[in-house]
Amino acid sequence: GESLVLRAFFYFDLIKAWGDVPMRFQPIGETGDVNKPRSDRDEIYKQIIADLEEAVDYVDWPGEGVRTGTVTRVNKAFAYGLLARVCLSAAGYAQRPDEGRIGTGDIGSNRRSKLVEAGQEWGDNILYTKALDACKAVIAKENVCVKLEGSFEEIWRDMMKRQVSAGGETLFVIPFADNRGQWMNNYAIRHATADKYCGKAGAGGTIGPVPTLFYEYDKADRRRDVTCIPYRWNGGKQELENVQKWYCGKYRYEWMNDVISGNDCGIKPILMRYADVLLMAAEAANELNDLPYAKEQLRKVRFRAFKSNNTVDAYLDAIGSKDAMFKAIYRERMLEFSCEQIRKQDLIRWGLYVEAMTTERRAQVADPRWHANKSYADGIADYTEYRHNWYPIPSKELATNFSIKQNPLW
Repeated sequence: GESLVLRAFFYFDLIKAWGDVPMRFQPIGETGDVNKPRSDRDEIYKQIIADLEEAVDYVDWPGEGVRTGTVTRVNKAFAYGLLARVCLSAAGYAQRPDEGRIGTGDIGSNRRSKLVEAGQEWGDNILYTKALDACKAVIAKENVCVKLEGSFEEIWRDMMKRQVSAGGETLFVIPFADNRGQWMNNYAIRHATADKYCGKAGAGGTIGPVPTLFYEYDKADRRRDVTCIPYRWNGGKQELENVQKWYCGKYRYEWMNDVISGNDCGIKPILMRYADVLLMAAEAANELNDLPYAKEQLRKVRFRAFKSNNTVDAYLDAIGSKDAMFKAIYRERMLEFSCEQIRKQDLIRWGLYVEAMTTERRAQVADPRWHANKSYADGIADYTEYRHNWYPIPSKELATNFSIKQNPLW
């Protein structure tokens, strides 16, 4: 079961990166047939969907067996979640060669598979049905084998301390050894110099959210100040960065139990969370015109972010159509999964990647607040209406740092 799931995951990653790739599900054998042409990705999708449907019968739920006592091993919740993720991608858009032109260099067009058309193998929304059924199987185990953590921040604090256990929100992690993987060196808040938290100068900060993401969050959204960080560490103190540079606060050297002095950190990055299953369930249910169920699953994720029944209920009450629910899911997945390597594939399968990159994001960064060499001080002076929404509430450590505390921006 674990082998089937991992092979499906690897092929899914290959398809996301390359589209149509050579398909090999049998050993090379005596023929030595190493070189194979590209295969239609739909044939690969069909195989790995069938493999995942078989695999769920072989693996245990999180914490129910010896092998699933840790999320570094494949469990049934992850197998079902991956099945849903693959089905949603197979049902969606991608850059596909024209029919019969696979492997010829034909660019093709951004389209859905012909198999999803009426009367075809994936017609009648069969992939959305499979995705929803897979998610419902996991949701049925809520608070038994899986659950949403009460605090969004604690998810990432636990990951930094390598304390992620089975039976919680995390369904599967990349199982790096303690001295392997350069996740923090790329994703963590930058440490310009070595200090008591990070033993390596110039660590972190290679990858982070775009500057405009901070303003996508409601001020009351508790995910905002975990995700979008406007400062770096320098000389053991926090200092404000240039307005064009933000860091992802989900990954922080200061939350680790040990001081990392090299590139490798041993962090086991989260590959899938239960929140993803809930929002995939909401999306699939919405596609199948079950708006009440979609709202029920979206509410769980939204409530953790705001901790207010009135706020969340008012938000959901305003969603009155399938289109409005899709737009809500579109935003919720952006706010929930920033820097978790999910957003790009979401945009591609929705057929919205080009629009998001060339229209939506370009319009935001064209705002004068994001002009080159624009400082935080300039921005606040010129746009006083953003005065109370320009920075996250500073952490205790940041607020007590003398040089920052004296900054008039605070």
